[in-house]
Amino acid sequence: MIDNVKITLSNFSGNFDNCRYIGEGKYDSFYSLPTHGISKSTKLFVKQSRTTGKVVISRSIRKWYFNKGSLLDLTAKSFTKAMRLLAEDLNIPLSELCRGKVTQCEIGQNIPVKIPATEIVPKIVDYSHLERKPVKDETVYFNGKAKKLIIYDKLAEIGAKGNKSKRGAMSILKEKGYHFLRIEFKLFNQKSFNQHEMKHISTVGDLIIHFSNLYEFWTYQVSRLVIFSPIEKNMQKMTKTEYLIGLGLNHEGFERFVEDYQSLCKSKTKDGLKAARSKAYKEVLNVLEKYGSRKEYGKNSLRIDIAKHLLRKSKQEEIDLPFLFRNLWGADVQYRE
Repeated sequence: MIDNVKITLSNFSGNFDNCRYIGEGKYDSFYSLPTHGISKSTKLFVKQSRTTGKVVISRSIRKWYFNKGSLLDLTAKSFTKAMRLLAEDLNIPLSELCRGKVTQCEIGQNIPVKIPATEIVPKIVDYSHLERKPVKDETVYFNGKAKKLIIYDKLAEIGAKGNKSKRGAMSILKEKGYHFLRIEFKLFNQKSFNQHEMKHISTVGDLIIHFSNLYEFWTYQVSRLVIFSPIEKNMQKMTKTEYLIGLGLNHEGFERFVEDYQSLCKSKTKDGLKAARSKAYKEVLNVLEKYGSRKEYGKNSLRIDIAKHLLRKSKQEEIDLPFLFRNLWGADVQYRE
């Protein structure tokens, strides 16, 4: 679940004997901590303030522990092992590392999906009303003040950053029908945790103890994705409004239609206009949910792929599957903003 992370140690008692010295900045000394695995290029970045002694550790704990290019995600057990190894490498007790403040954190999973990720990414049209930035058909970003979401083709990312052998291995996986979609949320600071009902998580120790909460956060946030599928018009079941919304969506696409539809909202007050626009948006989502084509890969398809992934995860660690499934299908009110 955890990928890139920033950990701050205020009272550092260890040393950098296992690190490689990089150099000096204006106020800090810089080091890198290599992985113990095969890919020696995978490192953590470590800096220490020469005035306060404060140490900051950053970059991908997942890649550092599993090696660059791994499709594995950290479980509660492997994250704890990674923290033990990190404490050993920094020559500090695990208890000291557990007091370290988590000031940034990426929470993500690699999901095996039925079809190529490049066919799914363009369909993901909205998330939490955040600014959407697509990059080709491989990646889409949603940028906010408290968090950032990135969804991308994991095999393409590994191939692009790997050598010729790695690129070949990723191509073979695709040819054999294996596809992986990476869905990753980045929380920028403690305020981000607080805004998502995770005030109780502020240190490394908190992450270890409350690791299951990361699954709860992740599944609820995924339930808020909007995935566009062409609307299958059904005159017998649809109301007039639903039918017109369906026509508009098919003709203009999601983003353009929502903008045009909300522009029709009127109110004498700012709050009234906000409520009207929110109602219009929900009407569009309702039509998409009820009448989006079941012949194409859509939100329900992604939910099913994620549910299968979580079922496999439940054999590795203790997670509350019924709760997570309710989160996925939008039947729980946890982690709202």
